[in-house]
Amino acid sequence: MHACGLPSDVVYGVFEYAASLADDGLDAWRATVPLGGVCQQWRRVGLPLLSRTAVLVHTPATGAWNTNATLLSRSGRTQWIRQVAVCIHPQQFTAATLADLVARLADGRGPWTHARTLRIVVGGDVQSQAFPIARPALAQPADAIVTAAGALVARLPNVTGIRVAGDMPDTQLVRALASAYALQLKRVSGGTALLQHRTSVNLTHLSLALDNHASEQLLACVNAGELRALSLTGLASDTVWLRFGAGGPNAGSVRFGRLEQLRVVYDAKVVERSAQPGLCADGGFRLRFPRLRRLDVENCPADSPLLQARVGAELQCVRIGDRSGRVEPAGLLAHAPALELLAVTSYSAAANGEAFAQATNRLFGAGCRATYASLVLGFSSAVPSPARVSWPRLTKLSIFTAVESAVVLGLLAKCPALFELALSGVDMARWAAGAVSQLLATPPAEATASTSVHKIYFGDVFSSAGGETTEFLKYLLVAVPSMGELAFSAKHFEELFWFVKAQAPRFPNMLKIKYDVLC
Repeated sequence: MHACGLPSDVVYGVFEYAASLADDGLDAWRATVPLGGVCQQWRRVGLPLLSRTAVLVHTPATGAWNTNATLLSRSGRTQWIRQVAVCIHPQQFTAATLADLVARLADGRGPWTHARTLRIVVGGDVQSQAFPIARPALAQPADAIVTAAGALVARLPNVTGIRVAGDMPDTQLVRALASAYALQLKRVSGGTALLQHRTSVNLTHLSLALDNHASEQLLACVNAGELRALSLTGLASDTVWLRFGAGGPNAGSVRFGRLEQLRVVYDAKVVERSAQPGLCADGGFRLRFPRLRRLDVENCPADSPLLQARVGAELQCVRIGDRSGRVEPAGLLAHAPALELLAVTSYSAAANGEAFAQATNRLFGAGCRATYASLVLGFSSAVPSPARVSWPRLTKLSIFTAVESAVVLGLLAKCPALFELALSGVDMARWAAGAVSQLLATPPAEATASTSVHKIYFGDVFSSAGGETTEFLKYLLVAVPSMGELAFSAKHFEELFWFVKAQAPRFPNMLKIKYDVLC
C-alpha cells in the first residue's frame, strides 16, 4: 500500500510520534518537516501536530536565538502552537538569558497566547555546540530572577504546564517560574524544585524524580484527591505515601480519588540494602485508587502497601517489574474485571505461584469484562502450570522466558479464546524427537491443540539447539490449523517457511507469513 493510501488514524499516529521527538530541539523538529510533503492528506492530518511546538534554541557563543516560530508565522500555522520549548546550555541558564528570551518573545513573531505548556530543556541541541563544560552557576540576584520570571509569564500568560529536563546547575529560576505560575499550574514534570506549596494547589498531572528524603517532604502540599496522573521515580521506601496523607504517619489510608495513571519506580539499590525497605501493608495502612486505569511498578518491595492497594473496577493495564522474585501482586489484582493487560517480569513461582494462578484465573476467567485480555510473562518470570490455570477469556499470551514445550501446549488447551500467541525462550530439554512426523500422520482433528489462535510470533531467544527448537515450532504449527498469520525471526525463517508451504492444506486460513526482526 502506498503511503498516501494509509488511513487517517495511522497517519495521525505517525505525526504524533514525530512531533514527540521534535520537542527536544530544532534539529529534531526540522527532520520531521518533510513528512508534510508526502501528499495532501498527510499535510491536512499532520501539519497541526508538527506546528504545535515552537522551539527556541539559545546559542551560547553568540547569544542569539534560533527558532522555528518565524517559519510557523510566515506559513500561517501559529494558531496551532500549544507548547514553547526552550533549549539552553546549563551554563547559560540565568536570569539574564531568561530576560533575553522574553525580549525575543516580544518581537511579535508568534501568538504565544495559544501556548499551554512551557518546556525547558537544559542541554538538548546546545550540548553539541562548542562551549566550555558547564560549571555551577553563580548566585543570582533574587530581584532579577523574580523580574525575569514575571516578564515571561506576561508573554506566556496561559501556560498551565511546566516540563523541565536536563542538567540543572541552579534551581533558583525553576522555583521562580513555578512560583510565578503557581495558581494556574495543572501539570508539572521534572525536579522537585517545581514543587512548592503554592504550585501544588491545583495539580492534576505530576511527574517527579525524588533524589532524597528531603524532597519527599514536598509531596505533603500535593492534593492527592485532585491528581489524574502521577509518576514517581527514585523512591527509597514506601514512607513516601505518608507524605500525601493529611493525617501524617498515623493516617490509616491515603485515597487518590481521581487518579487514572500511576507509575512508580523504586531505587532498587536503596531498597535492597535497607533493613526496613517499606511501609508494611500488614500494619493496616491502605492506598486507595478507585478510578485507576493504568499501573506501572518497578523494583517494588515485597511488603509494599502498593501491592495490597484497593483499586476499582476500571483498572485496565498493570505492569510489574521485580528483581527480587518475591513480589506478590495477587492482592492488587483481586478486583479488576476489566483488565486488558497484565505484564509481569521476574516472578517467583516457588514463593507464590499458586496465588498468582488463582489471581489470573479470576482476571481471565468467565467474569472478565475486557474485549481483549492480554498476559505477558517477561524475562525470568515463572510460567504457571497448566494444571493450575483456566483462562477462557484470554485473547493474547506472550511468553518471553524459558518454558517447557509441554507447558506451552498445555496452556493452549486452557485458553479456548486465545487469538494471538508470542513465544521466546522455549526450553526443549524434554522434547521428543520424531514427534512432528507422528503428528503429521495423525488425522487433523486429533492433532489439533487450538482452533482459535490466528496469529503466532516466534522469537529468536531459545535455550536449546536451533534444530530442536525448529522441530517444536513445526509441531506447534501443525497443532494450530486455525493460524492465519505467522511471523518469525531469521533463525527459523527458511526451514519454517518451506515447511508451511509444503503443508499448506493443513493451514486453510493462512494469509500472511513474514520475517519480523523484532520477534
